[in-house]
Amino acid sequence: MTASPIRTLALLTVLVLGGACNRSTRDNPFSGSARPDGTFAVVVANQNWADMTIYVSTASARMRLGMVGTLQQRSFEVAWGSVGQGAVVLIAQPLGGTRDYRSPGVPVEPGATLRWTLENELSMSHLEVR
Repeated sequence: MTASPIRTLALLTVLVLGGACNRSTRDNPFSGSARPDGTFAVVVANQNWADMTIYVSTASARMRLGMVGTLQQRSFEVAWGSVGQGAVVLIAQPLGGTRDYRSPGVPVEPGATLRWTLENELSMSHLEVR
């Protein structure tokens, strides 16, 4: 018994159109992130004697995250979509200071944690990406 060409064509059409109508609910390409809402964390440990204002910067924008007091640690959640797909640079601005300190540029993805330790001598500070 052979299948009619019309029946074969109908089945093929259903399969092709059914796959085209499938909708993905993932907003970004990193589906295995620890934060399914598409954010990444910035944890700042301020070992400096000055209070710091922390910013995250991309090629096109600079966004204020908040303040971290002397000898304190603070966490910030950043929406991945607000920084795009390029590298980010963290900026620490000492309260009353005239010069900012900038981290190296690092690529981020949803679920990542950037841990930035600001030392009393800012040039000795370090950044970890997890």
